[in-house]
Amino acid sequence: MKNIEKLAELAIRAGIAGGVEVLRVYERPAEVWRKQDTSPVTEADLRSHRAIVEVLKESRITVISEEGKLSPSKRRGKKRFWLVDPLDGTREFLDRNGEFCVLVAYIEEGRPQIGVLYIPITDVLYVAVRPLDRVFRIRGARYLQPLVQSYADWEASSEPFRREVRYGDSGLQVAVSRSHLDKLTASFVERLSEHVLNVHAYPRGSAIKFLDVARHRADLYPRMAPTHIWDVAAGMLFVEMMGGVIDTPAGLEFASDREREVLPGFIAWANEKVRARVLRALGIESLEELWRGYLPEALS
Repeated sequence: MKNIEKLAELAIRAGIAGGVEVLRVYERPAEVWRKQDTSPVTEADLRSHRAIVEVLKESRITVISEEGKLSPSKRRGKKRFWLVDPLDGTREFLDRNGEFCVLVAYIEEGRPQIGVLYIPITDVLYVAVRPLDRVFRIRGARYLQPLVQSYADWEASSEPFRREVRYGDSGLQVAVSRSHLDKLTASFVERLSEHVLNVHAYPRGSAIKFLDVARHRADLYPRMAPTHIWDVAAGMLFVEMMGGVIDTPAGLEFASDREREVLPGFIAWANEKVRARVLRALGIESLEELWRGYLPEALS
């Protein structure tokens, strides 16, 4: 397990390094460019990307980043690789609402094995390591970094990441994207409101929504629109390791090939009981029926 500990330590350092660069740009007006898909990219995205890659290159493992330029031939067929989103929630970053994060995930044999989610504004870092069965958070990570030397030091400086206890009837809490709420997802939430009493849909930026589901602050996080794998790999690991369930019509194997860069959609559930309750309320007998109603092309 020493190798996985070393990789986890690298992922932690990489996440913090990216966050430091994000904050340097956050303190002043940021120049914005537009990608081909019209999504925004800033100097913070690019500086964070470079800082993360500089740390991860020590592992000699391929890095696939949202802001990286890696040809398909160099990434095809990789059994293990890093998936990085240097700044998840660029629109939230530009709106200065604090709901953005840095994502680093280590993938092996098609599954996330390490996930790091770092929130620069609060200086709180979340870590999930599947082979070690560890999920924890570190407060003041940026200030602790000079004092720690290993993964064991980070874990010793951490606190458990626990599920929240909800009292009374708090209704069905549904996390939705603050900046990317698509029509199909909105339709799904509206249908929930028609069949389930007391549905509360609340907007949230970036992959932080996965943490809400993992800690059961939210019951589910649906997205019926295409999503890049670097946006979700780390967050989905937190949900799974905290007893939640991830459903997607295309399966959950994360591959390095260009053809599998995008998931057509997904639902993150806090647990199987929530999933069963929702499907029963909607009169849906199977997940395939659910996807056929919203993402039929993904099943073909």
